Amino acid sequence: MKFRLIHLAILGAALSFNFRTAIASLPTDYESLTKEEKLDLLWDQIDNSQWSELPALNNQGWSSILKNLGALFSLKKSFDHTSDEVPSGRPKFIHTYGSVVKVSFVPEESVQFSGMCAKGAMGLARLSLAASPEAIDYTPGMAVKFLVDGQPSLNLHVMNSLNGQGENWNFFEKSFSNKIDPAEGFVLKILEKVFERARKPANDLPVDHLAQVYEDGSSVDSVVAPERLIFKPTASVRSLIAPSSRVDFREHLNSIPAGTDIYGVYGVLAGKQIKIGRLVTESEMVSSKYADKTLFFQHKR
Repeated sequence: MKFRLIHLAILGAALSFNFRTAIASLPTDYESLTKEEKLDLLWDQIDNSQWSELPALNNQGWSSILKNLGALFSLKKSFDHTSDEVPSGRPKFIHTYGSVVKVSFVPEESVQFSGMCAKGAMGLARLSLAASPEAIDYTPGMAVKFLVDGQPSLNLHVMNSLNGQGENWNFFEKSFSNKIDPAEGFVLKILEKVFERARKPANDLPVDHLAQVYEDGSSVDSVVAPERLIFKPTASVRSLIAPSSRVDFREHLNSIPAGTDIYGVYGVLAGKQIKIGRLVTESEMVSSKYADKTLFFQHKR
């Protein structure tokens, strides 16, 4: 029986079996720069290190993960490290490869939430699978980085299910959220308990930080934050990949043109869903060594 891989993006996304120490490539004054300057620096690194040939996806199953259980206790670095590049010595064993794209969050005209949720933001999104769907159930997820003038970026991790979506290879089949149902199955529940050493509950990451600041770095006086964010695939991408497709997901993603609305974004307050905006691509998606090995999306406790 094939074990289904828990989506560790909720807890320590972008891990692989690469234990090399990351080499910082951003300037020492990086955090003091404007959001546009930061995006230019990051995209230069991403664009200049595009893979000439897509690397094979991590094909490790649960047996390999469990043998390296000790490495999971380094997950706290995913929450405590404030940078746009990976912390030194951080092990990576899933979400090894993906596609990255410049994005803008374009808000609706009238939004009851505050901060970036109301005024918009710009940054990067990385779309990836937990591992090869040949080894585990198809388990997609997304990390988003919104850049802020003179301050650390604000990051968000979303997915649909800890348990994957079986043999359905449509990356845009289901909505993503920061709050999902608990893991199912004995093995996944054990690992969920391990992950709660870094964040409890493991399947519910906060999003209030996105309502506390504007992209120019100014603070919000009266914070109104959603309890949950939901990213719903738009008609532009929902049928891009057939469920029966067995083509590498990156080939599909990298065909999406700039200017595409990929997700409608909804905020939840008191149980009510409210559309607050759109996530729009501002470049083509690319697969890149820098994005896969060095780019870092911090988790919010």
